[in-house]
Amino acid sequence: MKKIYKLLICVLILTMFTGCSQATSKRNAKEIIEDMILYYGTYESKSKDKVNDLLEELEDVDF
Repeated sequence: MKKIYKLLICVLILTMFTGCSQATSKRNAKEIIEDMILYYGTYESKSKDKVNDLLEELEDVDF
């Protein structure tokens, strides 16, 4: 009986991890560009580092 509970717990944990990985899927190009516009419009010259990070993310998405 304990083996069944251990097996069920393992299956539950594995399904939780697969669900979490889907929630952190990559964003699409439109969302990244919207964030770039938002950061630049809000922080202007201070946003350079964040915009560069978003550009790198956009390169990964837009292949």
